[in-house]
Amino acid sequence: MPEPRAENDYFPFANEEGFQLADFLFTRQQMSNGNVDILMDLWSAWQHAQYGDADPPFTAGKDMLNQINSIPLGDIPWEGFKISYSGDIPPSGEKSWMKKEYEVWFRDPLHVMESQIGNPDWAQEIDYAPKEVVGRNKRRQYTDLMSGQFAWGQAVR
Repeated sequence: MPEPRAENDYFPFANEEGFQLADFLFTRQQMSNGNVDILMDLWSAWQHAQYGDADPPFTAGKDMLNQINSIPLGDIPWEGFKISYSGDIPPSGEKSWMKKEYEVWFRDPLHVMESQIGNPDWAQEIDYAPKEVVGRNKRRQYTDLMSGQFAWGQAVR
């Protein structure tokens, strides 16, 4: 369980505005690193023209991601593995993605769930009620853990 932090503690960000900007660019806009680089270059040019030596909140997209990744909440380690296609080559020929190796990174889902459930910040945010969500096409929709077949199956036993 993470230790409580001061309300104005935005570490590793310099201030609330830096945190809000990272949240906006990464979470809401899902802006690519390249576009964050462009934005920070434009921001830097504007800041220097207006104020002389003021810097933007991040030097580049990678700097923003490094700050996000260094947020000290959560001690669940990342795990990873590499995967590549090993199936039969279709008659139409090998596709470029079949030749590549891909990295998969994850955190142990059980530990993530335990951490979320044990976090008092989430106490009023998690809906523990199993639900069956059906779309207009009468097909089942899975929107979160509690809309899954396992949760529903446990509730109707």
